[in-house]
Amino acid sequence: MRKSVIILLFAIFIVSFLSAEPQISLKEETYDFGEIKEKDGRVSHKFVFTNTGDDSLIVKRVSSS
Repeated sequence: MRKSVIILLFAIFIVSFLSAEPQISLKEETYDFGEIKEKDGRVSHKFVFTNTGDDSLIVKRVSSS
């Protein structure tokens, strides 16, 4: 009985560990700056995102269009 409980707990731990994954949640996926004039200077926008998953989220590459 005790051995089967330990095996069951170990199996649950392994399954939960293997199923953990990051998941990104963005407040907004795109942002339109509209028409920008060079004389107005630099413009910027912050994208807010949250890791709603169960594991670390690593952002390896970001690109703009």
